[in-house]
Order: sequence, then C-alpha cells, then structure tokens
Amino acid sequence: MNKQSQLTLTTHLNLNPKGIHSAGQQHPNDALKALTNQHLTARNIVVTKHTVQMDVLINNSWQTLRLSTEQANPQLEKFLAATIQLSSDGKQLTISPLPVTMTLSKAPQLHALLNLLTQGDSRTTAPLPANLAATKPALQLPVLNTEFVLNNTLAALLKTETPLKAVIVPASNKHNEFSLTIINRFGDSLHQQSISQQKVAELLAKLTPELNLKLSGQQVQLNLPEKPTSSLTVPLNTLPSKQVKNIQAQWQLSPLSLIMTPKAIKDTITLINQAPAQQITLKNSLAETFIQALQSQRNASPKQHVELTPLSTTDSPIRSWLKGSFADLKTRITDAVRYFEKLPAANKATNNSLDAALNTKTDSISQLGFNAKRLDIVKLAAFENNRPTETRFHQSTSATAVADAPKTSCPLSQHFRDNSYNTSAGRKPDAAC
Repeated sequence: MNKQSQLTLTTHLNLNPKGIHSAGQQHPNDALKALTNQHLTARNIVVTKHTVQMDVLINNSWQTLRLSTEQANPQLEKFLAATIQLSSDGKQLTISPLPVTMTLSKAPQLHALLNLLTQGDSRTTAPLPANLAATKPALQLPVLNTEFVLNNTLAALLKTETPLKAVIVPASNKHNEFSLTIINRFGDSLHQQSISQQKVAELLAKLTPELNLKLSGQQVQLNLPEKPTSSLTVPLNTLPSKQVKNIQAQWQLSPLSLIMTPKAIKDTITLINQAPAQQITLKNSLAETFIQALQSQRNASPKQHVELTPLSTTDSPIRSWLKGSFADLKTRITDAVRYFEKLPAANKATNNSLDAALNTKTDSISQLGFNAKRLDIVKLAAFENNRPTETRFHQSTSATAVADAPKTSCPLSQHFRDNSYNTSAGRKPDAAC
C-alpha cells in the first residue's frame, strides 16, 4: 500500500520560500518564541488516524493543509472552526474548536423549554405544585427549586386556600415577561403577578441538563438524554441567521447530535456545544507556514473572516453548485437544458418536422415522377432529352409552364397541376391561377 505523503507547501500552497527564509534570517529566535502566544483561525478541520486537515487563510485565499502526525489519533474528529496554536518548535499543534451556539430568546421558546422539563412535553402546560413557606411569607415551587416572596396579608389569605398550585405562562400584554398565577384546588385564580424573563431564564439554566441537538429539515430538535422521545422543536427561522448557518454547516460536516450545555445570558438561554481541545504532534515543523498564515489573516479583509462554514468556501464543490441557494441550482439546471437543446442530436426532431412539411408541399411534384428537392429547369431539360416522345411532349409542356412561373405568384406545384390538366384537355394554360 502506498503511504500518503505530506503536502508539499511550495507546490500546493503557492508559498514564497525566499520571503519566508529572509524573514526567518532576520529574527529567527523572536519569530519562533512568538509562536506560542499567537492564535490562528482555521476551518473545516478533520482529524484522522494519521493526518490532520484544515483550511487556512494564506496569500488572501483559503487553502487546505494536510499534515502528517506522529501519534495515531484514536478517533475521527470534525470541527467547523477552531483556533490553532503552535509550539515554539512548530511541531506541537493545539486545536481549540470554536463553540456552536443556539440562543432561545423568545418567551414562547423559554415556556416550551419549561414545559419540557416539568411535563415531559414542550406543548403541554399544566399547573405546578406550590406551597407556602413555614417561616416566611413566600410561595415555594419545589419542581423549579425556587420561591417567590409574598406580602404578609396575601400569605395569610393563601393559607386558607391550600392546597395551592401555580401556573407560569408568557404575559399576554407585555414583552419579555411571564405571568405567575396562583390557583386553589378548584382552579380559581387567587393571585397573579409578573415575573421577569431574566428570572425565568436563570431558573431554566439551573434546571436544564445537557440537551442533544439534532437538525431535522428546517427545524432543530432538542431532546432530553433520559427521555429521547421528548423533544423541543425550534424552527430555524426563529434563530439568528449566523447561528443557523453554523448549525447547518456543522451538521453537514458531521451529522451527529451535538451535546448542548445551557447558560443564562441576560434574559435568554444560550445552548453551547464546546468540544475539548486536541493536542497533536506533527512529523514536520509548521513554523514557517504558520507565520505566513498569521500575516495573511492580519491583512485579510473583513469579508474573509465573516463566514466559517463549508458552504462559504470559494473552492468548495458544494458552493460551486448550490451558491448557497436552490434558486441558483434551478438556474444552473435551466442553463444545462438549454445547452443540450443546442446539440445536433437535440435538433433531430425539429429537422424531421421540417422535412415532413416540405414533403407534404411537394407531393404533387413527386407524383409527376420528379425529385422535388432537386428539380430545376436545367436538370428538367436534360431529363427531357432521355425520355420517350410521348413523355417528352408532356414534359415540354410542363417545362414551358415552369418557365412562365416567375411571372405569377402561384406555387411551382400549382403550375404543374394546372398545365397537366390543360394539356390533356387540349386547352392552353391559364395566365393566372
């Protein structure tokens, strides 16, 4: 079996070895020492058993590096984007994957997550058990492991209505707020008060375990690890566009469920997938290429840093066909159909239809024994000399009619038909049709 060789930088990456060498000669020690404090952004990282592959910005274009490793990597790893750090000798590579995030910022989304945690179904809203604290005026919700402070008068009133339950739903008249309603055993509303969305987000961040994220069509499914059948469905159009692109690109790169850890950020819940850093030892030093890539990223335009997704790479086969949308794919298919229509084989049916129309118009000429496609006065005269006398007389009369044809607007076939009839009847041909 042929052993895969390492990618040659001078031929495959279009590097300038002389420029790198001269820079290294000026400050060799300073450049190598500075490597440990520098970070490089890479994307589409694939770690296999004996190689690591990544896209790096070099000479103002994203180019693919394929590097051989010393140790055998235990399993296949794929990361959408990562920061790369190199040791001073250029052989120790540290890959720190960038997190994949998903933000639940709308009150209905947080309410659905609350239902999933408390009821096992994101679409079911049910009252939660509630009781009054024994030592202070407060309403306790054991399911949420929280309590709400009450005034003394309200607490005394609620003691007479036990057992109590509480219902938490998004406020109908206020944005980014929830409503807490306390009811008795008969379902009568005893008290209602507002809860800030930030407090609900903090409660959910503490209660929510790690969730499994899967992409299904145009929506994201969040599942509880202990209840795989219970899920929260979030349409992609309700999420920030940048997060949607990253989730789709990560799923395209590696279609495996992501483990998301919840975190409360202000009045939202942010689910974060953070893969651990990878330590890889290379067979050859990457120092010179690393230095040049750092320089390229410093001088890169903002557009070259915006997208870190496979669909955004200019040399990606998927990008070249899809262009990020199915509308462009439709246009390309249309262009392909037009191209094949212009080929000779595609015009065969059209040519056959034209021949059929021509044959229909020349049936009367063919019936006279002539080849209608090649008929002209010169050939007709030559043909007449080789025919018998009776036939020659008939053709002479017809040839006279053909010679007179340009003087009228009648079709050639009509002249033959009229002259044949008039000759047999012993009359002169008519001057007009």
